[in-house]
Amino acid sequence: MRIFNSTSGDPMLLDTAQGLRSLQDAFGAFLSSPHSAASFEAATRGSPAPYDEFLLGLRVSKGGTAQLQLAKDGWLELSGAHEDLLAFHQLLAPAAGDHLHWYCQPVSLIIEADDTGPGMRANSSFEADGYAAAQLKR
Repeated sequence: MRIFNSTSGDPMLLDTAQGLRSLQDAFGAFLSSPHSAASFEAATRGSPAPYDEFLLGLRVSKGGTAQLQLAKDGWLELSGAHEDLLAFHQLLAPAAGDHLHWYCQPVSLIIEADDTGPGMRANSSFEADGYAAAQLKR
């Protein structure tokens, strides 16, 4: 998984279709757990061009109103009620070549499955970079 960010638009979460399914599985396990927060690290090697930067990952907190924001430390932070996070979870598996949008405030997120782009290989993911071993907090 990579999360690209630009000052002129919404961030984009990109991985292969298989990688997004793995992220969806890990996210679902978090939702079913008693933990109140989780962190899913993103790959940051290479160039983010044409975007401005890579974000370090996705932090998720259970509770409150649905909100997606850019943290000052380079992470994308998502919080929301269980129903909101469940809706996000369902968007995490677009078919290869497709993209979906998570509309939220103050920023929205583009979620794209791309098995052919730079740094992507069919049936490969960035699982080793973090979300198979998501950091969970009570």
